[in-house]
Amino acid sequence: MQTDCIFAQLEFKGFDGHKVVAGFDGGAITSDAGALLLRHVDAAIGLFDRVAACFVDGRDRKCTVHSTRTLVGQRIAAIALGYEDVDDHDTLRYDPVLALLSERLTPKRQDCAVLAGKSTLNRLEHGRPGAPTRYHKIAYDAGAQIVLDLDATDDPQHGHQEGRFFHGYYDGYCYLPLYIFCGRHLLSAKLRRSNIDASAGAVEEVGRIVKQIRTRWPGVRIVLRADSGFATGTGEREAATKLSEGLGEGVTLGADKAYDVEAFVEELKARKIEPHVAINGTVSKTGKVRKTAVPPDVAQSPGYAISLRCRKRIEEIFGWVKTTAGLAQLKVRGLDKVEAAFTFALAAYNIIRLPKLIGSTGQVCLVGGK
Repeated sequence: MQTDCIFAQLEFKGFDGHKVVAGFDGGAITSDAGALLLRHVDAAIGLFDRVAACFVDGRDRKCTVHSTRTLVGQRIAAIALGYEDVDDHDTLRYDPVLALLSERLTPKRQDCAVLAGKSTLNRLEHGRPGAPTRYHKIAYDAGAQIVLDLDATDDPQHGHQEGRFFHGYYDGYCYLPLYIFCGRHLLSAKLRRSNIDASAGAVEEVGRIVKQIRTRWPGVRIVLRADSGFATGTGEREAATKLSEGLGEGVTLGADKAYDVEAFVEELKARKIEPHVAINGTVSKTGKVRKTAVPPDVAQSPGYAISLRCRKRIEEIFGWVKTTAGLAQLKVRGLDKVEAAFTFALAAYNIIRLPKLIGSTGQVCLVGGK
């Protein structure tokens, strides 16, 4: 059978005085034509510009070849196309289609490509919060915030001291003091016996400190950081119960199997809220299946199956971030660097998802494709 070749060309929106045409007759070949669609999506929502506005560029503009906007667009688009590693950009910088994501098709210097290489993009992702410094010219605006770190550790005892208790985790007799830091500044140190939970008294201490901070800086953002030792194990269910108080009768509430607890389900039923909670069918070592709290009539209803499918959509995002965006195992160290990598990955996910919401007019469609 004779091959039927397509000689027609597809013309896209022009750029920088140049035509953008998709041809099938050879020439400069790229395997990343999907970047054209990403460019169209960005033109509709302005994602690259908004992310770039979060950065503070302290470089000398006369010597700058690649703008922050170009760096951001290049990095997000590459992740969306499956190039999560920064090292890939030493080759991608010469890609003719990815070059359309920059601000111009000709580089400012003859010895540079239109797009940036791995070293320049590495400086973008490793930018520091706050103002640019001598060695970190690209920074990002984290906003005014105060981070409070909570931690508990052992204070070993010697002899039969007052309040002497054995702590299984630290394998010895000790006190369990509570510390609250802001950076390297110690704000609170409270001596406690070790026969208590690690979170005991934390709410009162944090409340006292937050009250003083609000008096001095009323509008500052306060972030609390603590490890899982400060969790009660029921905090999520308690928060969900509190949030459900504003729901009316007849609505449904979906949740994963961690919420398959009799007290939570009965609370929803008392408010006439249908509990679409995933069934926790854990099997014990003796082979006994855990009894679910979800009523049989709810579990067998058609709406219950729909709720479970909708709830799994968030898991699809996690799967994409781990596989396509390469965050199954982190390649950087430090909270700031991890946050930057995570932000770029989620921005890439949004830009490949949004074409389903954008119509032919370039407007975002929210209801029925209109």
